Amino acid sequence: MSLKVIPENSIAGNGIKKSQIIMLVENHHRQLGRINPAGNYAALQRNVDSRSILFSKDVIDQLFIENGLTAANSKEFGLRIYLGVHDIKNILTDIPVYNDKKEMVVLVVTRDSGNGPEDQLADLLNSVEVAGLPEVAAFGGGDGLDHGKICPPEKCGTI
Repeated sequence: MSLKVIPENSIAGNGIKKSQIIMLVENHHRQLGRINPAGNYAALQRNVDSRSILFSKDVIDQLFIENGLTAANSKEFGLRIYLGVHDIKNILTDIPVYNDKKEMVVLVVTRDSGNGPEDQLADLLNSVEVAGLPEVAAFGGGDGLDHGKICPPEKCGTI
């Protein structure tokens, strides 16, 4: 069951209050750290390190459509969120420099055809192998979705 943001004066249920979200984000920055350029462990910095990532609803809707979602089969689909850290030198080299070494997420459509939710990723399904490497389209069915707007420097919302 997913959580939804509820007003501060609401009764506890399956929602999560804005004040709780703020505490979770602050706890995240207190509990986690990263390796700084000198190679030492450092605490996350609220004004530098990732606090949120924004994806437009249109882009998410398109991700589902390109992975086969229709009105008739929509209950079979879900969204898995993988956590990662950008590495401009070795992994996704087309990111803005200010996102290097920042936490990020990749959204992956899942589909449950009776055996539990399965990631709809091309190299798990019907990938084409070229020179020993799986090839996938730039964006479409079988891909994960990256390049959400990482805050900061993007606007961070109300948290």
